[in-house]
Amino acid sequence: MDLIKISDTKLKIMLTASDMTYYDLHNETISIADRHVRSVLKRLLEDAKEQTGFDSDISHLYVQMYPCVGGGCELFISKPDTPTADGEPCPMPVLPAVSKQGRALRTSERNVFDTCTYSFARLEDLIAVCRRLESVGFCGQSCAYVDFKHTYFLVLSGFCAPSLYSPDEYCFLGEYGDRESPRAMQGYLCEYCRMICAENAVRTLMRL
Repeated sequence: MDLIKISDTKLKIMLTASDMTYYDLHNETISIADRHVRSVLKRLLEDAKEQTGFDSDISHLYVQMYPCVGGGCELFISKPDTPTADGEPCPMPVLPAVSKQGRALRTSERNVFDTCTYSFARLEDLIAVCRRLESVGFCGQSCAYVDFKHTYFLVLSGFCAPSLYSPDEYCFLGEYGDRESPRAMQGYLCEYCRMICAENAVRTLMRL
């Protein structure tokens, strides 16, 4: 791992494949909506502050992630440096959607990234998320499951135009549950879960 302070407002973090394994990060599922990802980023920024002097507030950051050949990645972190009229820093997006570099995604890959699954320890959290998704105008497809441990799952797909949002930018989802690996969940949902809402789960459950 390399921590490179580019300037007082910019930091570059280079993670090798072994670093990704150590922090349990995966290029195909990394998302700000995941509390684990936020926790890892906080640790990396603490290390950067100690080693390079780069000081930041995790709530006011812009982060771009570029996967590297071999399984590692590069993170480019920026913090606001332009004051407003009252002297306060300009707000910046908090960890926007992961940026992909290089080749175009194949159709099968696009299908994976257009669908995301979140798990919730309580039904109340699932309902709260559905209410917030409805309030921001979510227009995609959704279905819900529950497993034998009473963990609830919400599958979201089809984040359609004209919406400017992608699954990664619905940051509030991570306040209620955890984002799961789409590949791992495909088999788990079929084998171990019972469907509780086959379609329009967001609109249906938000009424409870």
